[in-house]
Amino acid sequence: MNDNVVVEVAFELARELKRFLYPMECLNNAQALTNSTDKLVFMHVWLTQPQTFASIRRSLNLSKATLSRSLKRLEEKGLILREGHFIYAAEKGDKT
Repeated sequence: MNDNVVVEVAFELARELKRFLYPMECLNNAQALTNSTDKLVFMHVWLTQPQTFASIRRSLNLSKATLSRSLKRLEEKGLILREGHFIYAAEKGDKT
């Protein structure tokens, strides 16, 4: 029983630490981007994930071409992931 408590406490501490560190990582990743559209798209996806291409386009009022280019750059940098129609923010370097 003691081992279970230790594991549970460690798990909760790790979860809280990730909640604290992940937003800072997101902001650092956004600051490192040089293109303002990329920053906007990345922050929007990060804050409202999961998103679809159409929902991002509607929310940010971007053209298809502009959004496609931005998503491609973000994906190449490993900042977003696509699973089917859904787009998620990824921890930097989590390219699949």
